[in-house]
Amino acid sequence: MIAQIDSYHGKIGGKYAIIDETMMAERNEANNDFVAKANVTSEEIEAIVTELEEAFSTAKVKVVIQKIEEIGEVELTDENKAKIDDAREYYDSLSDEEKQLVSNKTTLATAEEDYTTLKHDHDVRLVLTILGIVICSILLLLAIIWLILFFGFRRYVIVDNQIKWVCILSKDDKVCTVMSLKFKTFKVEAEKVFKTKEEAEEELSKKK
Repeated sequence: MIAQIDSYHGKIGGKYAIIDETMMAERNEANNDFVAKANVTSEEIEAIVTELEEAFSTAKVKVVIQKIEEIGEVELTDENKAKIDDAREYYDSLSDEEKQLVSNKTTLATAEEDYTTLKHDHDVRLVLTILGIVICSILLLLAIIWLILFFGFRRYVIVDNQIKWVCILSKDDKVCTVMSLKFKTFKVEAEKVFKTKEEAEEELSKKK
C-alpha cells in the first residue's frame, strides 16, 4: 500500500500539481500525517489514497476553471486562440465526473463559437476585399484600353448626317468596323471615315 501511495504521489507531480499550490499543501499534510503514524491499518492507507485522489481531482477542476476564466473577451488574435485551445485541452483531460464540476464550461463552448464566427467573418471580408481589388483592376484596365482606342485610333464618321467620334476596330478598302463612345459597334463605308473632324465637317457641308 505504501508503494501505491508513492506511485500516486508520482502521478500528481505533473502539470496540475505544479499549478495548484493548495493541492500540494494538502498532499504534504497527508504525508506528514502518514509519517506520524507508526502503525497504520490498510483501511487508513486506503482513506489516505482516496483523500489524495479527491484532492487531485479537485485541483484539476480548479485549474480548468481558471484556464477558462483567463480567456476573457474573445478576440481574433493568436494569443486569444491559444488561451481557448489551452482551456479546451485541459477540459478534455478531465473525467466525465470532473467535467460536471466545471462551473464555467459553457463559457468555453461560447468562446469557441464566438472565435469561429469572428474567423469566418474575417475570412469573408478578406475574400470580398480581394474580389473588390480584382474587379477595380479589371475596370481600370478596361478604362485604359478604352482611352488607348479612342485617342490612339480616333476617327470621325458621318452617320445619318451627323458626325460621330469613333475608333476603328477593323477596315478594308470599302468597309470599316468602328466602335462609338457608347461601345456600340457598326460598319460604315471607308470613304465616310475621316481622320479629322474638319474633314468630316467639310464632307457634310457638301451634302447640304
